[in-house]
Amino acid sequence: MSLVLNPSERGESVVPPRFGPPGPLALHASLSTPDGDVAVRLLEVSYARARILAPSRVRLRAGDYARLQLFTPGMAVPVVAPALVQRVVDEHGGVVHELQISDSARLTIQLPPRAQGAFNRRAAYRVVPDSRSPIAARLRRTDGSELKLPVISLSVTGLGCFLADGTPTRLGAGDQLSIELTLPDIDRPTEFAGVVRYLIALRLGQRIGVMFSSRPGVEETRAQGALSRYIMEIQRQLVTQLR
Repeated sequence: MSLVLNPSERGESVVPPRFGPPGPLALHASLSTPDGDVAVRLLEVSYARARILAPSRVRLRAGDYARLQLFTPGMAVPVVAPALVQRVVDEHGGVVHELQISDSARLTIQLPPRAQGAFNRRAAYRVVPDSRSPIAARLRRTDGSELKLPVISLSVTGLGCFLADGTPTRLGAGDQLSIELTLPDIDRPTEFAGVVRYLIALRLGQRIGVMFSSRPGVEETRAQGALSRYIMEIQRQLVTQLR
């Protein structure tokens, strides 16, 4: 059953009063607290994180679990995103809560397509690997199961892989992974740690979004260096083609 309806045809208010003013791409938000739902302003949002501005009387603590509700005109009901409070600071005349969203798959499934653009903000430049030198990623779960998938996008903060329909897998949002990337002109696989952030349906398959996790050490530095050089080379090629 579709969640996208036309509330004006039912004589209903487009935005319930418990939701705050619009944030990115007309997304409205509220925060569930022990005292009830509180209207908040959505400052930033991604599939993994959100920053919200709450009234001064609302102050959750780092480590608390919260329920962020998102709503956009045309939806019959809001999408509830469970989240972990990571940081709380006084800013913008209120209290800013930085949240880590724990069920990004729910957002990709239940929010209407026009709202998905709000989640396309990235912390780093993303490139598409050269089709003449395709890149594969070996994703290994903590239970030992693994998949080798083609990489369709790449940045220093994460990657996107394509999972073809019919491929057996138990991957889900929140899964911890070890990742091996085979980059061109590198004599051995480049290793990262990561977490699955979302799965989005595509034609003939799914896009799996993985965010790299920080893992201090010499190998982490080497891996990030190799990845940065590859991304810079792809950028250089793009610039050359545009001249």
